Amino acid sequence: MGERDHLYRVVQPWGRNRAVQMTVVSTHETAAQAFAAIDALSAEMVRTGAPSNAVELIVVDSEHNIVARRVS
Repeated sequence: MGERDHLYRVVQPWGRNRAVQMTVVSTHETAAQAFAAIDALSAEMVRTGAPSNAVELIVVDSEHNIVARRVS
């Protein structure tokens, strides 16, 4: 397995299969980093006057599985 095999992506889904039909927003080494990027984007949207939920963003792993946010 190569270096890029274990990456997590923040994506904007647009099709029926949300984890495959999507636009990549950013790529991260860990799921925690990917969720932190979503949080930062959401905060920026609020600061600029857009609703924080105006765009659907999800995290997928390198095998196109949707990753759930861990609640601690």
